[in-house]
Amino acid sequence: MKPKLRIHFVDFWDKFQNESNFLLKSVQVIYEVELDDQNPQIVFFSHFGNEHKKFEKSVLFFFSGEPLNIDFSKCDYALSWRFLKRRNHYRLPLFKMYFQDVVRWKLQYKKNGNSEKLLSDWYNKKGLCCMVVSNPNCEIRNKVYLELSKYIPIDSGGKHLNNVGGPVENKAQFIRDYKFVLAFENSSHPGYTTEKIFEPILEGCIPIYWGNILIDRDVNKDRFLNYKDFMNCGDLAAEILDIDANRNKAFEILNSSVFSNNSNHINITDDLEYLSFLSDALKKGLKRSYEYRKLLRLLRTPTKRINQKIKMSLIGLKK
Repeated sequence: MKPKLRIHFVDFWDKFQNESNFLLKSVQVIYEVELDDQNPQIVFFSHFGNEHKKFEKSVLFFFSGEPLNIDFSKCDYALSWRFLKRRNHYRLPLFKMYFQDVVRWKLQYKKNGNSEKLLSDWYNKKGLCCMVVSNPNCEIRNKVYLELSKYIPIDSGGKHLNNVGGPVENKAQFIRDYKFVLAFENSSHPGYTTEKIFEPILEGCIPIYWGNILIDRDVNKDRFLNYKDFMNCGDLAAEILDIDANRNKAFEILNSSVFSNNSNHINITDDLEYLSFLSDALKKGLKRSYEYRKLLRLLRTPTKRINQKIKMSLIGLKK
């Protein structure tokens, strides 16, 4: 029988489901889980609130798919997209959440008998290139869209730079009608791979990617166009048009495996390395204490503030 474990999820995004999510499913491989919001042994939290502070006596696991710094004085373990050499951290990029529950990528986008169908479906797409963006703050993405639009038509279905009569309701349904999709991250950080490159792949499109300079550790470099490989938008446009006109070239891209050869990206419930980390962390975490995190915070506190805290403690004792 599996050992029992009480866990809780707090401070995640709005649509996060405590009763069914990728983190819960991985813990359930090892433990018989009870969701407990009163006295949890383990608390998984993200950066969308401060409710986790109510559970300081629990073992805290921080998760974030965003480019935020990790404060290890506020958590015992962390799961993020970063490449960190720490025993209490495991690289778990945001995109893993997306393909864990999308079984069809295995059937459609690995080398298999559906290759010819992928190509025919691709050629039957009605549009050449599109993007769906709501965040206006990525300067290079804005610049590339405007410059590349001088060479090829790009339909923009998001709130930002929209040219299709208003934001589309369903991103996946919109992009699946296009051969190429601008798939730029909101910012560039080594290791920061989100769902943006996988959304077009799952719809049988060819992504045009910018962001993670180590993207080829996650995704097969032959399955997408990397913006950094081109001198300018004119060269990129020429490559897009060449692929569109060259059946063999398009076939090679679409028929390429999704993940790089050195990637261990599989469903996290099947990932033995991750499950081993999680099992070890949960066992050791139950022995760690709130006092350890307090000590880390104290070590980071400037000397003057430490002296002030000691004085206040002494005043309290005198009273």
